[in-house]
Amino acid sequence: MSLIGATLRSKSRMVVALVFFLGAMAGHLAWAIPWIENTSTSIGTNLILIVIAMLLGLGAGFVAATLVGDQLFRRTWRAEVFAHQPFDTEMEAADLAVLSKGMKARTLQFSLLVVFCSAGILFTAETLTGNFFERYHAVGYFKTVFRSSNTDLKTSTVRRIGSDYGPSLVKQVPLVLDLLQKPSTTGELRHTSGTALAQVSRLVRVVTRPPSDQKTKPSEWRFDLAEVLSSEDNSSSAYSQAVGWLESDTDVHMRSAAWILVANLRPTALRPLIKKHGSLEQVKGDERQALLIALQRLATFDDVPFLLKELSDDRSESVRVTAMWAIGTILKHYRPDGPTVDDLHPDVKTALQRMESYIQSASIPIVCIALETHLILASASMTNELFAQFSAREAEAACPGMSYMAPDRKGVELLKTRRLQLRFLDAIAVISAQNPEALEHLRRLNDNNSKYPDDIQMLIRKTLEDAEKFVPEQ
Repeated sequence: MSLIGATLRSKSRMVVALVFFLGAMAGHLAWAIPWIENTSTSIGTNLILIVIAMLLGLGAGFVAATLVGDQLFRRTWRAEVFAHQPFDTEMEAADLAVLSKGMKARTLQFSLLVVFCSAGILFTAETLTGNFFERYHAVGYFKTVFRSSNTDLKTSTVRRIGSDYGPSLVKQVPLVLDLLQKPSTTGELRHTSGTALAQVSRLVRVVTRPPSDQKTKPSEWRFDLAEVLSSEDNSSSAYSQAVGWLESDTDVHMRSAAWILVANLRPTALRPLIKKHGSLEQVKGDERQALLIALQRLATFDDVPFLLKELSDDRSESVRVTAMWAIGTILKHYRPDGPTVDDLHPDVKTALQRMESYIQSASIPIVCIALETHLILASASMTNELFAQFSAREAEAACPGMSYMAPDRKGVELLKTRRLQLRFLDAIAVISAQNPEALEHLRRLNDNNSKYPDDIQMLIRKTLEDAEKFVPEQ
């Protein structure tokens, strides 16, 4: 304390102290910044070096505040701030109040000056170092982590980048791309990196869509991010790496991420890649489901023939459910040329035939997805089969909820949980209006509904009542 006191008693010593703090801070940053940005592998060491720079800045701010206060206030200001005032025990109460008020005022003045001077010094340092602190927060921290040997920290950091949002991604994503090209990046870290890139690619879908599909003008940083991710000229871009995974990688997780990446980044390239790398021999199981989800995101009616092939019995149950779901999303926008089956497009007829065979399946999920797709087509040609299967199914049978979490962490609900007989009645309801055959079936069901649970009986009655509203009055 005696050194501090001696310094505070002399203005020239304070000037020397200010020069010392500023010089020490400048020298420290001149050495620390290049080391942190290019060499450091320890976040803890970085933090210590940054804290030292901050403390030197605060020390300079403390001394500068004292010098500024000397210039702004009366000659005794410094002494009143730092010196202990002797209190006479016989001092009048009024005098004590005045002294106390004065000391509080000086303390407030000094505190504000320290804040302003320290902030000014640190802001100046930030400017002169090319915004080092901002740069470290945006990208320097991540560079240090990826240079380290801590795989768990790398994995959690990549996961953080995948869930991030904003312009900083333009500088962070190349670090993940570089990480994926290192032979040491394997296992969970590699899978997490692929998932993170797929997540980030969702942010640029608004850029890769045709201008007519863009509801609002995307932010400029999204265009920059799209260039980083989807450049064909850069062999390390996410798109180029994704194509490489499809060509030579056997890791199902990375190949699944690749399909989603291509769909998000270069939609026009997806179908040629499916033709080249998407045969049943090349793509199976979970990866095939990812392929279908990717195709559904940009599917048009022209993709229905490919999806119909995915309904064949040699595909897994999950693939068939996903394919039928994808067909349903496309047919929502289909309008037939007329009211009869003959007016349907040949591909839609094929889908309808597949649905008729599906509702006879022993697999409950297959039956359920066929019924959900029927809600979209609403074809009266399935009337007899719907009623026959409704009566044949057990009352306890239920459609299981089925969902798929795509590699870009976008969830898709393929099937909703619902009792199977209720699902059949949903399908019957959409074809009952002006359908005499369905009306007859409903009347027979209503007359013999005692074997069904109460909620089924009630829904049968309601469906019949709704259908009878369309019967012409005699």
